[in-house]
Amino acid sequence: MAGTHEGTWAELLATLAPATAKPAECRHEVFASAVSMNRFEDTGLFLAEVSICCVQCHEPFRFKGAPAGVAWDAPTSSIDGLVLNAPVEPEIEKRLHDRARYVMPAIPVKH
Repeated sequence: MAGTHEGTWAELLATLAPATAKPAECRHEVFASAVSMNRFEDTGLFLAEVSICCVQCHEPFRFKGAPAGVAWDAPTSSIDGLVLNAPVEPEIEKRLHDRARYVMPAIPVKH
């Protein structure tokens, strides 16, 4: 496996100014992200690893809905959900997905 960017949490946090808020009190309004690209030389496949955190309190964000593990045909996450593992490929030929889905988020009831 050959990575083009070693995006680790330590490197991401090292690029940020000191935290200005506590995670429980933070509104999470500004974000930082790191993407690490991996090329698996034995298969020719590619995998992007994505991490996101709040710049104000340094709280990491968890990816929801992606099962834990690694798959070559669908996004997955790390066991703690903090890293999204997304299989990617160069766009040599143009292709559109054969179906799309959008789920409306639930709107909280205000009292």
